[in-house]
Amino acid sequence: MPHEFRRVRGGLVPIFETIPHQPEPENEGYIEGNIFATIKGRKFGSWVRSPFTTSDLIEAPGFIAESIYRDALGLATAKINTASYDSAGNAGGKRENATWKYARSLNESGNSLTYLSELASDGAVVLMRDYQDKEKVVPLDFNQPDDSTALTTADVLEENGQPLIRARQTHVGLIRNEFYLNYNPSYATGQYLSQLYIAASATNMVTNTRDNTDGNGATYTALCTNSQSYYNKTERWTYNAPWIRSDTTAELFLKVMANWLTIRKWQVNATLLYNGLTLKYELMDTCFWNVTLLPSAIRTNVGFLITKLVDGGLVKPNTIDIETLQVPIFFGKLGYGSGFSYAYGTQL
Repeated sequence: MPHEFRRVRGGLVPIFETIPHQPEPENEGYIEGNIFATIKGRKFGSWVRSPFTTSDLIEAPGFIAESIYRDALGLATAKINTASYDSAGNAGGKRENATWKYARSLNESGNSLTYLSELASDGAVVLMRDYQDKEKVVPLDFNQPDDSTALTTADVLEENGQPLIRARQTHVGLIRNEFYLNYNPSYATGQYLSQLYIAASATNMVTNTRDNTDGNGATYTALCTNSQSYYNKTERWTYNAPWIRSDTTAELFLKVMANWLTIRKWQVNATLLYNGLTLKYELMDTCFWNVTLLPSAIRTNVGFLITKLVDGGLVKPNTIDIETLQVPIFFGKLGYGSGFSYAYGTQL
């Protein structure tokens, strides 16, 4: 409707009022702000391998990492050590898809390496590149090597008549013997909705029993009690796991960390000679040591993860500098039952 009329020669001209544009009314039920939903995740792509199909959900940490490598970063099969992912994630694997269930909403752009690093930490795995320049996954557990022959001083370079080898235990400052795991994050509040804990007096885990106990305690609460008593200290480990939503997975992960962190572990570093055994090793392989520097029960019975492997080059030709870390007795070659003093480093 005209607002008013203005007289001009020849008559009246209507003057219309300028009215600001009014948006259409919002649809009924419109919610302002973020919308949150419970979803399942990503399924296997065309790269899927038996026994899985493209109808199966990717949940194991290794397979999630493989999906990021393939679907986000565009890596081809030739750049992925598929055998390592299958070994970890298939039925019976150390991070099998059926029980180690991981999920996270990546709702903003981010560095893929950051996401992979967090996934590896929450999954207790190492994501690495192998000697063939392929992406590989290694669970932080005992991994039976292809060759179980133990390394001895005969495999070690000598200098002035002495083998270049050193054995020591990790620092007591690294011990943790009270555990709190926060998981199941809420994207609406930014808070973690669930917590598991193990202390000397109590735990809220469903299963407290340690299968085939190694002598450190028949339960995880006893494991903490014995560690606190032996080292005369109580040190809390608190960890936030954004990739973990499953209660079952949270408990599996917490038990792995409790077994890793409650005891001091042996480290063996040496300069190895080239031979048929030493040339088989690559980073994060498991090896065995049979040297008198170690307690007798540790020799040949307990695996060591290879954490550093460097060729001697021109300075020390035909040699390899190696650093190794004892895998917790919990995952040892002989399993459990070797006694409390065995696990805590007292020579038997």
